Parts: sequence; structure tokens; C-alpha cells
Amino acid sequence: MNTSKGFSLMRYVLGGAFSYMIAGILGGLVLLRYEAILGFPAEGIIGGLLFGLFIRDHVRITKTIVASLFAILIGLFGGAFIGLLIYDGYYVPSIISGLLVGGIFGLIIGAGKRAYPFALIGAVVFLLGDLVTSMFNVWGGDIYNLTTDMIGENGYQIAVVAINSLFHGIALGLGTGLYIKKDRITWH
Repeated sequence: MNTSKGFSLMRYVLGGAFSYMIAGILGGLVLLRYEAILGFPAEGIIGGLLFGLFIRDHVRITKTIVASLFAILIGLFGGAFIGLLIYDGYYVPSIISGLLVGGIFGLIIGAGKRAYPFALIGAVVFLLGDLVTSMFNVWGGDIYNLTTDMIGENGYQIAVVAINSLFHGIALGLGTGLYIKKDRITWH
């Protein structure tokens, strides 16, 4: 890892993870109130704003918000739709969603032809996120019980959205960090 001139790839990964985890919690709360129609845009906008504040020296905040909103909406819904057409398995839609979310985000923030690492990172990290979600049995284990006891009958939805959003942020943070490290330019 190159730490010259204050660069640390982990800063971008943690910045993305934190930004989207907060966005996921807030998106989950919106989801409980208004269903998915507003939950995913909330994650995209809030995550884009928070991550945009973090990377504002490299990418304009408005560009990050737009990239995040379109990547989350088109990537998640498009990936689920395409993935379910290909195979009904749990991981295929997630891998395709990761490809789309990462690729769209990279394209919009200015990576151009070099957006493919964003897509590949998205696919791998989204798959890992699904594996972790399954491992912790968010759908029916201790996390499910804790959130339903604290928040109510559908409280587990906040945990599911927050954990998935955490991995969205890790993917976007890692892709952005690698791109910034490689180019060391300001994208305005």
C-alpha cells in the first residue's frame, strides 16, 4: 500500500463502508415506512452525499450523488431482474447487481473505459456480502430477533438493508480508491 502524500486505500474502503452503512440504516427506516419504492433511492442519495463529502477533493459531490443514485437504482433492480432471468439462485442476481452498480458508478464519476475494475470489484464484494448475510442468518437468527424486538415486526429489514449497503459502500470505496491511487488526478 502506497502511503505517500497521505494516500491510503483503506481510507476509501472505510469511507465508503461508513457512508453506505449510515445510508442503509436510514434507507431501511424509509423502507419500513414507504416500501422499496423510496428505500433504494434514499440509500443512493444519502450514500452518495456522505461518500461525496468524503471524496470531494477528487469528485464533485453532485456527481457522486447522481452516480450513486443511478448505480443503486439501475444496478440493484436491473441486476435482480437479469439475474433472475438467467438463474433463480440467490447469488447470481447479486453478482450481476454488483457488476452493474460498480460499472455504472465508475462510468458516471468519470472512469470511462476504466470502469471495469469497479464492476469486477462490485461483483466480488456483493457476493461476499450475500455470503456474510447468509452466514449471520439475518433472515431468522439472532440479528432478526434483536431487530424485531427493538424496532418491531419488520425490523429485520433495516438490518438486511444496512448490511447489504455496507457491502455496497465497500465495493464503491475500493473501486474509487484504486482509481484515485492509479491516476492521482482531480476529477472535476
